[in-house]
Amino acid sequence: MGYYLTVLLVIFFDQLSKLWVIRHLKIGETKEVLSHFLYLTLLYNKGTAFGIVKEVSLAIVLFSTLLVVGFLIYSKLNKKETLIFMLGLSFICGGALGNLVDRIRWGYVIDFVDIKIWPVFNLADSFITIGVGLIIVDMILRRKGQENA
Repeated sequence: MGYYLTVLLVIFFDQLSKLWVIRHLKIGETKEVLSHFLYLTLLYNKGTAFGIVKEVSLAIVLFSTLLVVGFLIYSKLNKKETLIFMLGLSFICGGALGNLVDRIRWGYVIDFVDIKIWPVFNLADSFITIGVGLIIVDMILRRKGQENA
């Protein structure tokens, strides 16, 4: 149950942040938050995370949906996963759903976090990245545990 709540919280904070930014910025407008480091720049992204692929297709929507369904099935069937792994998976699913909500609602993803050395992104993208990082950490810890056994 806790993992599903995590997914819902990721979606909630992602959508809340996007609503705030579209109410306070015009498309393309930039506001400095932390001097020479963090800016808010409102962009509409029809591509994938960090603007890597410029146009989203039905395949991206289907992949996001399958990812979430896979998470639900996996979390029901496998009760032996570590907290780190399941938290990572929850972050990835929450982020994927946050961006999926945008794609369904707007036809694009709302991006706004701008650090100038990376494409503009959003909280959902951040949670996906953190989730992948947590799963990698979990894999490393498991491997070290197997080596020490």
